Amino acid sequence: MGRSADADYGKVTCDEVACCVNCLASTTPSAFTRRRPSARAAITRTCSCLLDDSLVARVDLKADRQSGVLRVQGAWLEPEVTTQPSRVGSELVAELRRLTQWLGLQEITVEPTGDLSPELARFVGR
Repeated sequence: MGRSADADYGKVTCDEVACCVNCLASTTPSAFTRRRPSARAAITRTCSCLLDDSLVARVDLKADRQSGVLRVQGAWLEPEVTTQPSRVGSELVAELRRLTQWLGLQEITVEPTGDLSPELARFVGR
């Protein structure tokens, strides 16, 4: 039986007070899912990221279960965010590591798409 990553993961992070960054994934696929046209459509989930009660970033995520990789296919800071990109990157990578572990994946990769991707790649490499 498969797990519902959206519903279950949201419950895990939102219930933990100590967590600084929450990826807010919609349980309505049409709101945040982009489909690429192909015979076997790949689905990328766009998550909004909350830090200190503010939406600070958006990330496009894909769980590649065959390769055991959580792929960050793009990462952007929200407009007018005053939080340092390095703090957003650090906190977000910590949350992505938790998500990776929860999904049973082994690795995170970051594509060079978006203004936040260099920070994420820097923290993933540590």
